[in-house]
Order: sequence, then C-alpha cells, then structure tokens
Amino acid sequence: MSLGLNQNVDINGETYHIQIEDKEQSRSLEVRVYVEGRIIFQKRHSYQMALEETKDKENPLVVVQEELKKLFCLTKAAIERGKIKK
Repeated sequence: MSLGLNQNVDINGETYHIQIEDKEQSRSLEVRVYVEGRIIFQKRHSYQMALEETKDKENPLVVVQEELKKLFCLTKAAIERGKIKK
C-alpha cells in the first residue's frame, strides 16, 4: 500500500519541504520537514485508530490517504503559525 508525499511550501519567504512517508509495518505516517536540506522537524503519527474506526473495512487505502492529507494540512498550519521553524 505504501503511500507518501513530498511537497515544497513557501511560507514567509522560506521554502519548507514536507515529506510524509507511510511506514506500513507500524501503521504510521512519518513526517519530516526540511529547510535547506536539514531536518527541522520529525514525528510519527499512528493511523491504527483511524483504521479501526472506519466503516469501510474493505478499503484501508482510503483511510491512510485521508490521514496523510490531514497530517499535511496540520504540518503546514504549524509552520505558518510558527510552531515549526528552523
């Protein structure tokens, strides 16, 4: 199933690279934020509970994709609010 996302976002004149990688075996998404090639933030987010709560047991891929999108938005918002900075 392995999903991921790599995207540059420009915030306040600075380019941040957000990378989110699916760690299938641990049922988690790993988020890394880079500035100028250096990791400034790293965290794992479990999607196990989301999988357990979903009514669509036949398609876990949709659940993971939604968690990935949500995590990207939360990470970008944290950068914009100054919670993640270089």
